[in-house]
Amino acid sequence: MTSPQQVRVRTPERYQLDSSMDDFLSAHSNISSVSDVSSNWAGFSPGTRENPIPVENLENSDRASSINTFFDDDDEIPTPTMRNETGKQLSWDTLDLCFEALQLFAKEHGFAVKKSTLKKFRGMKDMQYINCCRGGQKNTTKVLTPERKRQSRSLIGDEPCPFRACIKRQRQTNRWILEIVKGCHNHVAADQATVYAVHRRNARRSDSRIVQQLNGDYEARILPKQSWHSIRRTHPDVGITLKDVQNERLKYATLLDGGLPAIQAMIRDMGDAYIHQEVVDEHGHLVHFLYCYSAALQLLRRYPYTIGIDCTYKTNRHGLYLCQVIGMTALNTSFVVGHAFLSVEDIEAFSIVLRWLRDIYVNIGIYPPLCLSIDRAGGLLAALKTIWPNIPHVLYI
Repeated sequence: MTSPQQVRVRTPERYQLDSSMDDFLSAHSNISSVSDVSSNWAGFSPGTRENPIPVENLENSDRASSINTFFDDDDEIPTPTMRNETGKQLSWDTLDLCFEALQLFAKEHGFAVKKSTLKKFRGMKDMQYINCCRGGQKNTTKVLTPERKRQSRSLIGDEPCPFRACIKRQRQTNRWILEIVKGCHNHVAADQATVYAVHRRNARRSDSRIVQQLNGDYEARILPKQSWHSIRRTHPDVGITLKDVQNERLKYATLLDGGLPAIQAMIRDMGDAYIHQEVVDEHGHLVHFLYCYSAALQLLRRYPYTIGIDCTYKTNRHGLYLCQVIGMTALNTSFVVGHAFLSVEDIEAFSIVLRWLRDIYVNIGIYPPLCLSIDRAGGLLAALKTIWPNIPHVLYI
């Protein structure tokens, strides 16, 4: 009597599940169905010849049903509704209100949307296309991807999400309605809406205490990472990231500067308390920046006899050298006369510093210094022979 024929499953050669859905689908596609099992597998059983292990038919097993229904109704993203319970089409007063309603629907169902092409009619907004955050046009680069120093972190994959909607203005009533151009997605719903930056940003804006705490930490000079840990403890449901904290601090700094670049904001805040001079190139780019505190000139009037000039290494993110001008008192103590940020250490740069310092001596009505203490910088020695050739100098180690 022969034993009944067992049904076997062909095992894929590489069956490793990764955290990404693409790897899971790839492994899932390699699992063949019962109809694909070759006849050469007949009579073969896992285990040993003496102790065979029967294989259950996949058509009647729970495992087969779980694989075939992996993408169940809970994982599919529903299409946004455009009508109310009575069947009347929904409409909004403004485009922003309609977009906020769509964004709220997206948050509840595990995705996010973004604005795309805007069309106008007679100078007025008439139509706004909406894409999924995983769809739309992906930014390209002329440099090949393997040669790029920083890889792209875009949510848009090789196959962008096809979801597309359109917010239209009804010209008769001047109200806005939502139309779905393509309501399907090529990805599953996210387990948490906070994986999308737009939902995290909206959550911060809805709670003013979070932004106030971030701004207070910035004014108190607390490090971004420490501020991030503090926010996570006080607001665990927001899902804020370290990058979000850095972005909020940058926005607040820009707000304090009035939208000006950092250098222009610094010059504006100096006011009459400082004397400054900027040197720009033919393109309008800042090359050198010199400034001194007005109160320090009172000490310079009393002790103008000797000053020291030294240029340190690049100490800031702009890559500028810091040149310091130091004065000496009768008590052998030092005071700062002025500072200069230089892009290079050459004859032209040090000539600008010495001429600026010479003009300060002339403007406050004092004689030039009797001695200079400098290092062996070639550019400084050459500039000194041109600007102040009769003033002796001392080299220090």
